[in-house]
Amino acid sequence: VIRLAAASFNMMADARLGEETLQRAADAYRRIRNTFRFLLANLADFSPGSGPALHELEDLDRWMLARLQRLVARCRAAYEAYEFHRVTHEVHNFCAVDLSSLYLDILKDRLYSELPDGRLRRSAQAALHSILSTLVRLVAPILVHTAEEVWQSAGLTREAPSVHLAEFPKPDESLVDVALLERFERLVELREEVYRHIEQARQTGRIGKPIEARVTVAAGGDEHLLNEDTALLASFFIVSDVRLEPGRDGHQVRVEPAPGVRCPRCWLVREDVGSRPDYPDLCGRCADVVSALMKEESS
Repeated sequence: VIRLAAASFNMMADARLGEETLQRAADAYRRIRNTFRFLLANLADFSPGSGPALHELEDLDRWMLARLQRLVARCRAAYEAYEFHRVTHEVHNFCAVDLSSLYLDILKDRLYSELPDGRLRRSAQAALHSILSTLVRLVAPILVHTAEEVWQSAGLTREAPSVHLAEFPKPDESLVDVALLERFERLVELREEVYRHIEQARQTGRIGKPIEARVTVAAGGDEHLLNEDTALLASFFIVSDVRLEPGRDGHQVRVEPAPGVRCPRCWLVREDVGSRPDYPDLCGRCADVVSALMKEESS
């Protein structure tokens, strides 16, 4: 925490060290450390090569890897200019906003509900492994001990015996898809708009938890949105269902309870809960996953 606090000072201005500064540094350290804990926990059964190649990942995963390359470029520039406070700000912001509040939250359904070795889960894990390997090397000059513990715990010693002997990350421009970045930038803006309507619906009692909602978006003349995958949008908004329809200019959002019954395994409200007589309480996807796991266990 002391090292993080020292690195957060702008060396071009007077530095003030006090209880408030140390508390901010402790909060930032806790956020970064908890991000590493989440990544490590969800990579416990993953080994490099067991997932798709980075260029073949799901669009959401490729988008976050593209954002990661931008982070690497900014941090390298800040290190080279000895502006360590920019590094601490960029890394903390990436962990708190890009990962914890957005990407990792969206991924939980795939990580926890899909088949352990299914393509969707492996795609997420491949992206998480790349993020972990890159992020731990970015913070290693500042959080020397935490970075080394993460490196050893993640089994990254295959790349180098210590994080401090590993090559410092460079941005991989082949992973930066400008069209993909622009597409998801629009979806992030739409997500904020959708969440405002979800909160209004929740406060008025029209819905309970946001995950139980169906969101209908009248896309107006937005052809890009009308062609989006509604399953992707449902996971991106963390709701049970998304419907797209033409409409007037501008986005019109309607939030209502999703039809169906809540699946006790994935917590999504589905109309196909009970469609499998052998698993009457589960939705179709969860029934298929559990059935496959039971067959695998019995064999």
